Amino acid sequence: MSSLIKNELIKLLKRKKIIISIILMICFSAIVIFIANLSESQTNSGYYKKVLESQKETLTEQLKNTKEQDKRQKIEIQIKSIENQILLFDINKNKDWKQTVKEKINALEERKKLALDISYDDSKEYYNSQIKKLKYLLEHNIDPKYETTINGSTIFIIFLQLMGSFFIPIIVIVIASDIISNEFSSKTIRLLASKPISKKNIVISKFIAATIVCLAVIVGIELLIYFIFGIIKGFGNLNFPLIVGTKYKIIANNAVPIYESSQIIPYITAIIEGIFIQILY
Repeated sequence: MSSLIKNELIKLLKRKKIIISIILMICFSAIVIFIANLSESQTNSGYYKKVLESQKETLTEQLKNTKEQDKRQKIEIQIKSIENQILLFDINKNKDWKQTVKEKINALEERKKLALDISYDDSKEYYNSQIKKLKYLLEHNIDPKYETTINGSTIFIIFLQLMGSFFIPIIVIVIASDIISNEFSSKTIRLLASKPISKKNIVISKFIAATIVCLAVIVGIELLIYFIFGIIKGFGNLNFPLIVGTKYKIIANNAVPIYESSQIIPYITAIIEGIFIQILY
């Protein structure tokens, strides 16, 4: 069986479309990194905050001129969302970031008490999860600047999400779609049939080889991006907190998070679990 798998691996790696797929993924990775860098430069330059403040002013003017209750409620929800983003924006700008984080926690605690639970950005769980995240930063002495800084860790998380939702199905299709039919088109099936090997072993060896190649391509590119970007921009902090597992309920056509449903896990845990899910996928 091992010789069969080795033979299938060699055949797969020699196929042109595998090389083309790798090149295309690297090109796409470069585009994602460029966009991430551009976004980071705009955020750190204060451009993003100015956009938020401008949006808030526009919505405030709309609210003054709106009399319909439904429309007013929607505008108020949008304003609340923007205020929350502005509230959490400047943590890493202050030299004494710990004091700033404590002030943000107090402000979020007050907002949580007044939350109406009618939208995501004005729900008790939104504020609760942000408070948990900030407390985690204090407890583990982690500077919040990593949240607005693109580094090896954040890029790895982005690529885990992209791979799971978009790339894995495409890669599997490209690699495994004609793994059997290619034997017939190239007429190598006669050579296989002439050997004392069962059809079941042939199919199993092809499946194992395709799985190995898929994982090698996906995880290999993710690790390559992580190390290259880490060397250039820094590896970040793998203990930085990530909010996951939030459950939702529908209220007035809005998805509202359920109180105490969110969990805080470090980046390293998310990365390990993400790779494990990719292997299972």
